[in-house]
Amino acid sequence: MISGQRGPLYGLRSRRNTLASEKAALSSIPKIGRYTRPPPIRSDSHNIPSQGTPPLSDQPPADDSPQARFFRLFAQSMKWFVIEELRKHKWLMSKAARHDLGMEAIIDWEDQFWTNFCRWRRFEHIEGEQCWIEFDGLDFAILKNVRAFNGLLDEILRLMKDHNKFRDNLEMIEWAMSNPRVCEEHVLQFLQVININSARMKLPDEWKRIAAA
Repeated sequence: MISGQRGPLYGLRSRRNTLASEKAALSSIPKIGRYTRPPPIRSDSHNIPSQGTPPLSDQPPADDSPQARFFRLFAQSMKWFVIEELRKHKWLMSKAARHDLGMEAIIDWEDQFWTNFCRWRRFEHIEGEQCWIEFDGLDFAILKNVRAFNGLLDEILRLMKDHNKFRDNLEMIEWAMSNPRVCEEHVLQFLQVININSARMKLPDEWKRIAAA
């Protein structure tokens, strides 16, 4: 698990004579090596991209690009980690009920834990702790490229990882709007890079069937 303890620093509003240089630094955040992610599609009034539900696959890219070679060497799929968690949950629930609950226990785990499981895997991916095939390869370790407003980024991550209060894009935008010391524009740009919406995945039926068997 990634630790949620980060330095409680804030990105202060920029002085006018430094705003241009700071914007230039922020604009370089999505770049990794010679690869650059295409501009996100604007989907709501807060300009947070919504990329929908990405397809899940435990197979790396088939081409021979540098990205594909990297995936073959380092990336893992969440598939068997999820199946193991499903089986553990099914065993515990079935033991308590004194009979095999099968798919009922699988659905219970999905309802309780799947969303947060994917969120934490997303944080691992963008912070460079583990490359997961289910997320965009160009996003791997993307936060290591941040060179400006690291204190603000640390505070955003700390709040979004807080186990006691669920914070998504909307909650972070409201936090920025209510805090006069925080630059809302910078928060929006960081939320685009974090792209927590990409963790909204559907648990594949195949994984559930394997765990329930």
